[in-house]
Amino acid sequence: MKNHAIKLCAVSILALGPSCMPLSPTPPTVTAAVSPEGVRVAVVAQSCSQGRDYDDRGEDLAEESVRVEVQNSSPANATIQREQFRLRTPDGFALAPQTWGAAEPLSVSAGATQRFELRFMARGLECAREVRLDPRSGVRLGDKPVALAAVRFVPSERVASP
Repeated sequence: MKNHAIKLCAVSILALGPSCMPLSPTPPTVTAAVSPEGVRVAVVAQSCSQGRDYDDRGEDLAEESVRVEVQNSSPANATIQREQFRLRTPDGFALAPQTWGAAEPLSVSAGATQRFELRFMARGLECAREVRLDPRSGVRLGDKPVALAAVRFVPSERVASP
């Protein structure tokens, strides 16, 4: 039974391409954004696939999925508004998440950590170029947005799982 599952996975990967690949841990060179209040945002895993689904302009479709970790070391509860996050491309585009349910807020209690995934899709996005995950006003303490820098990473970089 185990061999059958492994063969099925291998056939699926070959047939469907990289879009069914699991998220990979981000490289250790990726930094996190930390606010003065003690809120930390990091990309802890990611996956990028580029398909040959050409449009009229000859651009292929890329899909970037990221697993984001928000650590709340502040004394107040935080709210995550995932639809506010943007993936900023080297060409200056700010892509909104295409994640089902992203409009629903998530809560992070004081001293707690929350992980979630965001999915971005665009024509012309290249997996081998640096992008930035910009929290914008997507993390709030009470009714105030938390000022956080964008987290930079290169989607195609992979590291071995620990």
